[in-house]
Amino acid sequence: FTKVVQRVPARIDVPADALKSGKLRAGLSVVVAVDSRTAPTGSASAAASN
Repeated sequence: FTKVVQRVPARIDVPADALKSGKLRAGLSVVVAVDSRTAPTGSASAAASN
């Protein structure tokens, strides 16, 4: 048995109000939603440049 680990770059979108209120701290748990649908035209090139 060989375990293969993949690392995928991800962009994390944090709402501005969460940053201002100090709700984002190290060690907190999160609920994650992954949108695996195809990105709209033009978004792929913008994401690739980041």
